[in-house]
Amino acid sequence: MKNIDFGIDLGTTNSGIGRYENGKVQVLKNPVGLGEILPSVVSFYRGRTLVGNKAREQYLTNAGNVFGAFKRKMGTAENYAVTSAEGVTQLSPVDLSAYILKELKNYVPGTSIEAAVITIPASFDTIQSNATKQAGYQAGFKEVVLLQEPIAACLAYANLSNLNIEDEQKWLVYDFGGGTFDVALVYINKRELRVLDNRGNNFLGGVDIDHAFLAGTVVPKLSTITGDSDMWNKLVSKDGAYEKLWYYLGYKAEEAKKELSVSQTTWMEIDFPELEILTDIELSRDAINSAVKPKYKESEKFVIELLAENNLTFKDIERVILVGGTTYIPFIKDALRGLGVKVDDSIDPTTAVITGAAYFAGAHQQSEGVDDNPAAHVVNKIDVKLSYETYSNDLEELIAFKATDGFAGHYRITRADGGFDTGLLQFNQTANEFVTLLPKAKNNFKLSIYNNGQQPVFETTAITISHGLYGVAGQLLPEDICIELDSKEDNTYLEVIFKRNNILPLSKTLYKTFSRSIIKNSTDKLIINVVEGKSGTLPGSNLSIGYIAIEGSDLQGDLIQGTDVEIQLDIDESRGLKVDVYIPSTGQQISQSFHISAKEVNLEKMLLDIAAAENTLDAEIAESSKSEAYELSAMFQRIKEELQLLKQKIHETKNDKVTEERYRLDDTKRKLLSELDSLTRSRDVFMATSLYKKEKERYLAQEKYATAVQKAALKKIFDGEKELLQSGDKHLIKRATQELESLNDKIFLQNDEAFISLFWQLNSLPEFYYADISNLAELSEAGQKAIEKRDYLNLKHIVTVMFNKVDDVYKVRRNSDNEHFQHMQKNPTFKTGLS
Repeated sequence: MKNIDFGIDLGTTNSGIGRYENGKVQVLKNPVGLGEILPSVVSFYRGRTLVGNKAREQYLTNAGNVFGAFKRKMGTAENYAVTSAEGVTQLSPVDLSAYILKELKNYVPGTSIEAAVITIPASFDTIQSNATKQAGYQAGFKEVVLLQEPIAACLAYANLSNLNIEDEQKWLVYDFGGGTFDVALVYINKRELRVLDNRGNNFLGGVDIDHAFLAGTVVPKLSTITGDSDMWNKLVSKDGAYEKLWYYLGYKAEEAKKELSVSQTTWMEIDFPELEILTDIELSRDAINSAVKPKYKESEKFVIELLAENNLTFKDIERVILVGGTTYIPFIKDALRGLGVKVDDSIDPTTAVITGAAYFAGAHQQSEGVDDNPAAHVVNKIDVKLSYETYSNDLEELIAFKATDGFAGHYRITRADGGFDTGLLQFNQTANEFVTLLPKAKNNFKLSIYNNGQQPVFETTAITISHGLYGVAGQLLPEDICIELDSKEDNTYLEVIFKRNNILPLSKTLYKTFSRSIIKNSTDKLIINVVEGKSGTLPGSNLSIGYIAIEGSDLQGDLIQGTDVEIQLDIDESRGLKVDVYIPSTGQQISQSFHISAKEVNLEKMLLDIAAAENTLDAEIAESSKSEAYELSAMFQRIKEELQLLKQKIHETKNDKVTEERYRLDDTKRKLLSELDSLTRSRDVFMATSLYKKEKERYLAQEKYATAVQKAALKKIFDGEKELLQSGDKHLIKRATQELESLNDKIFLQNDEAFISLFWQLNSLPEFYYADISNLAELSEAGQKAIEKRDYLNLKHIVTVMFNKVDDVYKVRRNSDNEHFQHMQKNPTFKTGLS
């Protein structure tokens, strides 16, 4: 196997490709025009498809068939209509991105590129990531590995700069691109580079500055000149000729923005005969700054939040590395310097991500079967485990290996350039060898193993050690990955599977039980719903990335409540999800891989999410009105009304199989449920935490009665207490509280004197609390005598009899502080069948 070697920055406004070779990266140039940067624009003109600069120029004459910034729509079902003599063709963001990638492949003449590393914003969700991979496969790649853009930028900076790092440092990568913004917190020392955390916005970029510039300066000036006071409304409605004018002005605004980055003033020439507009507009840097400032402030907020959540200040940051074309704007550089931190713009912000992607590709092996020629290799007859560092700053590095148990023979290690050769050496099962490295280069080695008859039994050429170059210790998972489960309150909650900022790839096995019985061939369903978002929030406000509905007709036998199910979840480095379900009681195995490249929306599930939210809202409105919190009640009422309107639209959309309306409705639902969650979650977490602390106090008061086994179980709960209470997940805290409560009850009943307290509680109840009052007086008298004699065995029997006589209505543990959260279920609720 060989390394991938090719890295691609698939950007919102510009794209590019680089190649890693012999320890260095070359940003490749377009064979036509020799430019390194390819505008991410596609146009269709007279039966031809144009990509890049030629396509971008079409904004001036053929705006209706020119498409750019489609990266911002990756992962959605939105299509772009291409009009031609044959009619109208619908193209997706994936289709258009594939055109860009195909064009970049042409930058490498005479070479068939089988695999590539393609970068994505750190804030891309799983569906957007999968859509990017799909574009790569559609462009003809057999393998696509995704890399987060801040990691690529770090690799570029670390490997291009002459760093002399002895102590640990923390950097910020400030990546303000054409369509997206990312900021990453990076740890680096003399050997390792690691991303610790990141934040971002997929709809904050240079395009947004262009639009703000048009709205705030260009269009008002043009309206004054033309006398058309309604010009902005006509432009944003994109009606007729104004749609062409919108793209025309966008092109002009972007050019003016670039000029104002180096000059204080510029002139925008507007020649648009279709609306008889011919004029010049003078523009100043102050005008562009007025558009930049609010967008910069949005980015600064992400930077400050990132530092705060990691308990850092700007004093802890060694430098801020600028990436992305928008960072050329002087206002942004000056504003960042004003934060009191070193701003480093020493690398080219437009090619940094390309370069970093190629460095990553140079150390990333292609998968088996991709560009693999079996005839060129020895058929391996033994298993060998290898160990070595892929990156090193030393001129010698250790390669260690272990062969199949009991194997004895010979080995030979050679460097591809012929500068190192061990010769044939004897070994027994294990061996290690220090190999010499070429400085500042990628060193490729071949290990050959022979049996004692000098016959080859193993060979690999996949040993690559890069000298003096930084690698990266994995990519971060940008959001929690959770599974939806049934709760005891007759609704569902999220249990975290993989936590945000874990290093990809990830794997975990869950053991759950069926919360209800599902009969074979019934219409009931077992639902496995894996979501991406934030644990502790409402399930419906998160993004579903893996949804399996197992119908009764799919079952090989009945699923009985309380029996077990095993769920294996795997997420690869590029965020592909695989779910394996094993049902031991029936022996049934279900496997499904998810590479969803556009949102899949289940309208029935949406309606159930809304029904559950309406139950919560009814209770919240009643409680807030009762406590005269009228402003809060009005907020809940508004959300309820919007959900009711949304429900009506969902019913109207049930038969719509053509438009993208269901995706817009799903986004609206998630937004409204997120608002509801924000209004209630802090309070609910506070209540759950209070109940937990009460149970802890109860334990401490009776700790002396606990057994060693019970103390060990409680210690396990208390050891994770800090993380538990900081999780903000009320369901997680409730489960710990229930476990603590159960242990407390057992400890309480181990204390003989506890039954004295229980007896007096039961004895003091009014008669109407009892369903059966026969011989109650005799039991009372007998209990008092048992207490006098310390006859605990008899007392336990009396207490049990008295408790059994209490009406079931009064046996339920009451808690006035929590009573308002026990919602009456007036609407149908969604149940997964798992707990």
